Amino acid sequence: MDLTKDISLESLEERLFTLQRAASPVLQLITTPQRPTPFCVEAMTLQYIVTAARKVGEQLVSRFMDVSASSEHLNEVLRRAFGNPHVLVAWVMAHAAEDAGGVKIERSVAAHFNSYLDAMESYDFMNTHETAELRANLICVQRAQREYVRSLYAQVDGRNVMRPYPEIRLVVQDILSQLAPQWSGQQLREIAGPLASLVRELMENADWWARTDVNGGLYHNGVRAVTFRLVELDQGNHEVFAGTNSHLQAYLAHILGESAKRTQGDRPRRTFIEMSIVDSGPGLARRWLSSKADWQLGQDPLEVNDTQAESHAIAECFKKWRTSSNDANRGVGLFSVARILRERNGFMRLRTGRLAYLFGTESAIRNVAAQASKAAREGDYACLKDGTHVFFEGSDVNFFLRPWSDRECAVAEGTSYSILLPVKN
Repeated sequence: MDLTKDISLESLEERLFTLQRAASPVLQLITTPQRPTPFCVEAMTLQYIVTAARKVGEQLVSRFMDVSASSEHLNEVLRRAFGNPHVLVAWVMAHAAEDAGGVKIERSVAAHFNSYLDAMESYDFMNTHETAELRANLICVQRAQREYVRSLYAQVDGRNVMRPYPEIRLVVQDILSQLAPQWSGQQLREIAGPLASLVRELMENADWWARTDVNGGLYHNGVRAVTFRLVELDQGNHEVFAGTNSHLQAYLAHILGESAKRTQGDRPRRTFIEMSIVDSGPGLARRWLSSKADWQLGQDPLEVNDTQAESHAIAECFKKWRTSSNDANRGVGLFSVARILRERNGFMRLRTGRLAYLFGTESAIRNVAAQASKAAREGDYACLKDGTHVFFEGSDVNFFLRPWSDRECAVAEGTSYSILLPVKN
């Protein structure tokens, strides 16, 4: 398994197929990826690492190909490395870590992550990494002494629970003010509100479901991560961030086109917040299918159900008031995420199990709306012939999940969301 070069959404999906057929116990990677990273790639990279770890179990070795254990600069190299989410995830999920020559790196050096953890807990978000990017990392390492970082969690009756929305909003606003100190208070409030809702709903969902397998057993190792990245796009660099993916290319071209109309001939620019949320749990469909009465303990729901059943299970997760928790107070989380993305002209890539979906792009929105007007509805929901799930509010399309491609995907562990929100300049 090699993550040292040619990292894109397409190449990562190809690697998942290879992983399914024959998995090497050694995962080769570098501590500092090529920058800038195209949109959606960070989340998929973390999910690939999680999948590799679940595939080979306790045999996984993370081999860092740009590290030498004998170097006098080893500690400094590793300290910087832990500021990259993929390094921490590879470290946490692996049984052992090695340098380029296969020399074991002692687990005690993970203490270097403490400085970033301190920054997360003290709201010093610009120091949650050591890169040139405008970003912030918030990462929960399962079973670690400080698994529940204080910026996201509070203790209530001896339990760690996600902070309420008003507090998460203040945290997100603080993050944005550090990433973009030139923004006005109005700009900060406008973008912090929807982002806070997304963070709270998706991280709470991961906190609720991702720490245990479908049988209820607590995973020995795992992560729940949310990262923010602020990116300034214009006609000169948008292709770098879109990469080779046609969906991203169409979405970014549309947003920049709208900016061009407003700027009346000036070079159009647009600011984006990319938020990546990744967990190492069973995935949306596994959770839903394992909550049904006919599921047998010990079964893998993906092995006994086809992709059509899996697709239906994912759609159920996004329907309002649907929940597999048997808690009457839950069931609006993913539905509210969908509404926020629609209202903010956002883009989302969802990857879980054997399926990938998108929301966004002007052409997809028009096409889905046209097809949905003729589709047979089941209440506020319809499934189109191409497998697109459409969720209505009254007579209008509220949200949809369109298959990312016509091609079948390999199984990916956990769930990842890559979300793009444009910011009004």
